[in-house]
Formats: sequence, C-alpha cells, structure tokens
Amino acid sequence: MKNGEWTYEQLTTDPASDMLYLDFDQDGQKELMTFAPFHGDTLAVYKLVDGSYQKVWEDERKMPFLHAIYPLEMNGKVYGIYGYRRNELELNLLSYDKETNTYVSENLDCYAGPTNALAFKDGDVQKIFVSNRETDEIALYTIEE
Repeated sequence: MKNGEWTYEQLTTDPASDMLYLDFDQDGQKELMTFAPFHGDTLAVYKLVDGSYQKVWEDERKMPFLHAIYPLEMNGKVYGIYGYRRNELELNLLSYDKETNTYVSENLDCYAGPTNALAFKDGDVQKIFVSNRETDEIALYTIEE
C-alpha cells in the first residue's frame, strides 16, 4: 500500500491458478510454487533472480487438473503439498534436496483425487486433512516427527 492505496506488480508472465510462497531451498529468500495454467498440468517453481521471478524448475510430468495446494514445515524442511485430479489422481509433497540441488516429489497417495488439503501439527504428529473427490472421503494422513 502506498499513500493508502494498493499497488500492483506482475511477478510472472506465465498463467497460474494457484501458488505457494515458501523458502524451499532455505537460502532466506522465498520461492513461488505454481500450478499452470488454470488448474492445469504444470507444476513449477520460480525464484527471484536479479529482481524478477524466473522459472528455476518444472516437473517433467504433466499432471492434469492440479489441485489441493498447501504449505507444510516438518523436521526443519519446507514442503508444498499438491495433488491432481486426473490420471493417477495423486497427492504429493514437493521439497528441495540440498544434496542434489533440485526439487523432489514424494507420493503420499494415488487414485483418490485430492481437491483440498490442510496441514497441522498435533503434538509430535504431523497431520494432513485432504478431501478426496474421487473416493468421496475426507482422509487424514499422519506421520510422527
């Protein structure tokens, strides 16, 4: 806000329907994780380079109808929860691997069709609520830290 007025700045020129703003590589600067185009099939990560956001990673897989995006911090690591609602209907976690200097996707479930996700911690247990459209359920995924 400037002088009581909102300002606007376009951060990327690629179309996107959903995004997270997280410091995946833990360098002190947050990246953008995006779905493109609108509920599309492309998962990508953008990093601020020389004053503008540049695509630094794109999943080689095409995942139709990307959905269910939510941030997660667990064991000192940052994750982006995401899913998609066609083909394998997966629920996944995206993270950054410092050793290989790349982004890694970990599968949590298949064939459920996630539409929404919510992560929270309950004591020492990390939990993720997910509404799975294709299996007509709300599921709870848990892992002890």
